Amino acid sequence: MCLDENWTLMKDGNPGVPKLIDWLVSLPEGYRIGTDPSLITYGDWENYSVNLKRSGKLLLPIKPNFVDIVWEEMGKQKEELSRVFSYDIEFSGLSWQQKVKKIREAMTAKKSELLVLSALDEIAWLFNLRGSDVPHCPVFKAYALVTHQNIYLFIDVKRLPDVVLDILNVNNSHNGDFVTIYPYDSIESNLGDISKDKSGIWVNSSTPQSLIMQMPERFIIETNPVTKEKAIKNTTELNCIKNACLREAALLCDFFGHLETIISNKPTTEIDASLSLSARRSKLENIAMDSFETILSVGSNCAIIHYRPTHENSKTLNKNEMILCDTGGNYLDGTTDITRTLHFGTPSDFEKECYTRVLKAHIAVATAKFVKDATGSQIDGMARQHLWRVGLDFRHGIGHGIGMFLNVHEGPQSISSRSISHNFEIGNVLSNEPGVYLEGRFGIRIESMVTVVPFSPQHKISDWEFLQFETISLVPMHRNLIDRALLTQEEIEWLNDFHLKCVEKLTPILQKHNFTDGLRYLKENAVCF
Repeated sequence: MCLDENWTLMKDGNPGVPKLIDWLVSLPEGYRIGTDPSLITYGDWENYSVNLKRSGKLLLPIKPNFVDIVWEEMGKQKEELSRVFSYDIEFSGLSWQQKVKKIREAMTAKKSELLVLSALDEIAWLFNLRGSDVPHCPVFKAYALVTHQNIYLFIDVKRLPDVVLDILNVNNSHNGDFVTIYPYDSIESNLGDISKDKSGIWVNSSTPQSLIMQMPERFIIETNPVTKEKAIKNTTELNCIKNACLREAALLCDFFGHLETIISNKPTTEIDASLSLSARRSKLENIAMDSFETILSVGSNCAIIHYRPTHENSKTLNKNEMILCDTGGNYLDGTTDITRTLHFGTPSDFEKECYTRVLKAHIAVATAKFVKDATGSQIDGMARQHLWRVGLDFRHGIGHGIGMFLNVHEGPQSISSRSISHNFEIGNVLSNEPGVYLEGRFGIRIESMVTVVPFSPQHKISDWEFLQFETISLVPMHRNLIDRALLTQEEIEWLNDFHLKCVEKLTPILQKHNFTDGLRYLKENAVCF
């Protein structure tokens, strides 16, 4: 469908396109701007309201959504939602009742009588449930409320199999904690009654404004305890995630070895290779889905940070150009996210320098030792210095949190110049992914998953707690792109130890699955320098 002359289409983020708030502020004074409050967060609503009021305009909630009315008149089919399934404690490590107990303890400490949950990964984590309503994310559409006496889940009960109803004690209120189910669409009509006599109503700035409007203004507005607890993986979760990472590493070694062989003998496009990788992953133990759409690019496309190959725009892979592969899987025992940059021909000296400097930044994070109060912005600076020294940099964060068979991006922990609000906790899992992107030429990114572990310094002169990262993505660095002369002795020692660990952990898995291409790739790249 084409837009008529009454509409102007503007894509946010494109050159020359103003930010939405700037465009709204530029409208004539006296304008009334309407929006669906269920589609805007409390934080954004407050920001927009303040800025629009200053410029003589008013932000108003609009219900029902005009677009929904048009779609209904056009006969748009309602989306089909997935069946929800239980997530076994062999992976989660804690029952949902144990998690609720922890959350209520945090609520007591904050004098909160009601916790409002709208983030899908938080709801899935709390109840040990999963679904597939969102591509690449094993979550389901729902809302949840937790008080000290009751637990409410807002979801179509038909989506819950009997086994899930039993696990949640839906029909057994005499057996400890139980969950009360309400229809998904009834959250707003029920929230007012449930919250009317509650104090310390705990919400996030990302809570939909439509929910905020139903409650008395007695809010605690800060990162909620589910966000924090979900990010601190327990021992069971960490062991599972490490196993998933090993499975993924073996897959990628075999895929990269296969890729090196076929691109010299058969024209292979970016999309061909991407689909081939997904097909190979789909055969692995415990796999549910890819954790995001694979970014597989060659040459100048590698410089496009969020590039996605399609059948229409896909370039043919070339052994004489950089190949970047950013990929991951959502396994029952963990979510993975890893990037390696490859070159199967003869890279230029400048390409090797750029790769090695990105590697130095990667190693800086991998070997960082820091006090527990350190922020992600401080770690970010440790890494970027290796690029800044020669005039290089990149426009994305170095690390984001990673879920446990959930979203590949989660908070609150991160590593970036903007990471100033949250400290690291033992059990956090993050990415470590510095890069360099030269428009029209090539791009490089090296990404591994890391977990936060304790560090015991040589000198203990205070009661400060120290931490460090453990790298758990064991895919070797690409030997063909490393300029040894640019590495310090400490960096070489880390790289050698890392490669020895790759060989030790991956060889049995590659042999078990008869991944001959993977064994060759491992032997050629997991070398000591």
